[in-house]
Amino acid sequence: MEVRLDAFSSPDYDVKDWLNQQFATIDVASTFESARPLTPSPEKSNVERSGGDSVRHTSESMTQRLTTQLHILATNSQQGNDRIKARFRHQAAQITRDISALAKLISDTQRHMLELSAEIDVQRPTARAVERLVHIDTARQRLQRSVAALDHLRSYTDLPQKINGLLESGDLAQA
Repeated sequence: MEVRLDAFSSPDYDVKDWLNQQFATIDVASTFESARPLTPSPEKSNVERSGGDSVRHTSESMTQRLTTQLHILATNSQQGNDRIKARFRHQAAQITRDISALAKLISDTQRHMLELSAEIDVQRPTARAVERLVHIDTARQRLQRSVAALDHLRSYTDLPQKINGLLESGDLAQA
């Protein structure tokens, strides 16, 4: 006889129905043959003995087998539950430490993100100011080149006046 474990996990499982099905699956004729006594009793005939005692003996042995198998299944299930509980109890402290460490890590990460965000907010105006300084420096360099170009151009515009002044003074060697 084999006990199917999936019957126990069914949502519509009923103990009485399951037991009745188990007893219904007994092959009564083959059980009578195996349970028939070898020597007849003097007070009962062979037919009466095989009919009444055999059925009672078969149902009792079937009940004992079912009870034993159910007890083994319940014991195995309980032992499995006990192992799971023991493992959880053993690992609960480690899980708690891991959760605490993870919470601290998350807290530190959030704090660093806020600090970085604040630093970026502080540096944003600084970056704009540096950008403006670069633009101002570029404009200053352009103005300096323009001044140098204008000085150079002024020297050329003053040159004819200087030459005329030297020619009028009679100093031809310098002109």
